[in-house]
Amino acid sequence: MKHRITIHGKGKSKECKKDYQVEDGANLLRFMQSKSMEVPSPCGGNHKCGKCKVRLIGVELPPDEAEDSSLSKRQLDDGYRLACSVHVHSDIELFLDESSRNDRDTWSADGAVHGAQIKTAGIKRDVRLAPLVHKKHTKLRLPELSDQTADVQRLVDACGKKTRIEELSLLQDLPGILRGADYDVTSVIADRTIKGVELGNTCKTLYGAAFDVGTTTIAGYLFDLSGGEQVDVASMLNPQIRYGADVITRIDFTSRSGNGASEMRMAVISAVNGIIKSFSKKNQIKKEDLYEIVFVGNTTMLHFLMGLPAGSIAVAPFIPATTGLHIFNAKALGLSINKAGTAVCAPGVAGYIGADTIAATLVCNMYRDKNINLMIDIGTNGEIVLGCAGWMYSCSTAAGPAFEGSNIRHGIGGISGAIDSVRIKTGIDAGVEYTTIDNADALGICGSGLVDLISELLDVGVIDETGRILNREDIEEDVPAELRDRITTTDGMNSFILVEGASARPDSDIVLTLPVSRDSDIVLTQKDVREVQNAKAAIAAGIKTLITKSGIGYDEVSNVYLAGGFGNYIDKNSAVRIGLIPKELGGKIIAAGNAAGAGAVECLLSTESISEMLKIRDKIKYIELSASPEFVNEYVESMMFE
Repeated sequence: MKHRITIHGKGKSKECKKDYQVEDGANLLRFMQSKSMEVPSPCGGNHKCGKCKVRLIGVELPPDEAEDSSLSKRQLDDGYRLACSVHVHSDIELFLDESSRNDRDTWSADGAVHGAQIKTAGIKRDVRLAPLVHKKHTKLRLPELSDQTADVQRLVDACGKKTRIEELSLLQDLPGILRGADYDVTSVIADRTIKGVELGNTCKTLYGAAFDVGTTTIAGYLFDLSGGEQVDVASMLNPQIRYGADVITRIDFTSRSGNGASEMRMAVISAVNGIIKSFSKKNQIKKEDLYEIVFVGNTTMLHFLMGLPAGSIAVAPFIPATTGLHIFNAKALGLSINKAGTAVCAPGVAGYIGADTIAATLVCNMYRDKNINLMIDIGTNGEIVLGCAGWMYSCSTAAGPAFEGSNIRHGIGGISGAIDSVRIKTGIDAGVEYTTIDNADALGICGSGLVDLISELLDVGVIDETGRILNREDIEEDVPAELRDRITTTDGMNSFILVEGASARPDSDIVLTLPVSRDSDIVLTQKDVREVQNAKAAIAAGIKTLITKSGIGYDEVSNVYLAGGFGNYIDKNSAVRIGLIPKELGGKIIAAGNAAGAGAVECLLSTESISEMLKIRDKIKYIELSASPEFVNEYVESMMFE
């Protein structure tokens, strides 16, 4: 038995409606995910995050426990339900909640996200242009009775005696190509292997792209490899986020769903191809003009990309299928570039220290510096590297997605309208000041704003050192009434009103413009503070554990590189104030931007950087924190706000 689902939403900035047929009893979230609809599900459909909101029309479904705890009475009365809780037993009509979709402009995963603030720039170093893929133009000697050299040998001799042809299809096509071009051809060469042969001289047409595939975001960089110039850059939210905010939740999805691994792989491949398509259209180049793609990412992301089983990464002893350097035919990965194109997956260290961490270490130059430096990439996972030219330690902490807006009541990513900085005044003009991305109306709060807000509330005494949001009567009398009056109750717990009445009006009759709390305010709840405490304690404890393991003091650390988008936008003083970074390191912080992306670009431009990444991989000693008693002790101590 099948039922009809009618879904209203927005596509290409206009309202649209689609009808689908679905089997009786199908889970609504799972069905929408299978159709590539951008319904957020940080918890992977496990009824915990409350983000997969939809509004049902003309259907009365009693709310379950998850919906009662995640949705306000007003929302429930308006027909809102969690897609993960809905099982289809009749025809239904529903509206997607636009705010829950993180302001994306399409349902599909094949294009860049509009309005998202994703850091793509990073530290740059000078590298010698020597891409893995290059071209060689040759006018071969014409065959004659006195020179009966075979076609392959004739081409190999012209390209270099150590070159070779491995692809059977190219071997089959070569005689026709050579004769059709009167033996005037250009060879596409990668790693001394002739990958393709083109008619005439095409050496000036040689493009490549580097991709940083993050858990939350994907950044792509287009380069002209004939001269080394950057042509374009694009970024988008990783569409895999609809299966869960963190790698464990996504791995769990691939294990529970029969074709989950294939869905996960195609989500990222479609996203990459979408960026390639946008590069092609915007810069008026053909997709066939791209010959090389380099990928960095954490170990799980690259496993998903390559279609490798990732289940063993999620359970002790956390063994990945591979951490090596892998070079493929791009077509085998499903990439929409030249059929002779090459795809490179950069090497990692362990299950939770991947190619993105090595790439960031590369561009921060830590492996060459005689001074001791610390690199921290703060995201859903926090990767940390400590060391110098002589030695290096690394670890990974499960910080969770709080700093990227997930599991926070009004948390959102770095999109237009996200509150990205907060300051609290306590004088005669007491109040709360904040800024939003693009100066747009406030929709919610992103990671940098969240850290600022908690830091400010600690300073004014609204939050105590244990992380408790105080009752109004417990706050010191010298705290202005304007701030005390912002203490309210949300779902039975204390909360602080950051923005009053932010969701007062809907954008249209179809969708609301932002998440709605019980009182229509943007608030920081007690649960939100605990989420941040857990995340910051994990990062801080990881740093302290590496310091202890290495036997050095904080004073011996020269620089602290904060990598990634969150690390770039976060206020350094706020990070130190909440204990995310030990106060002893406060004056040494340097924003490194998207260092992983910058490292991917280096590997695209030069095989020397690929070789350097392999050397860094062999140098880094990985510390498994789950087996470290020092980490457990440091984590407990780091929970407090000093």
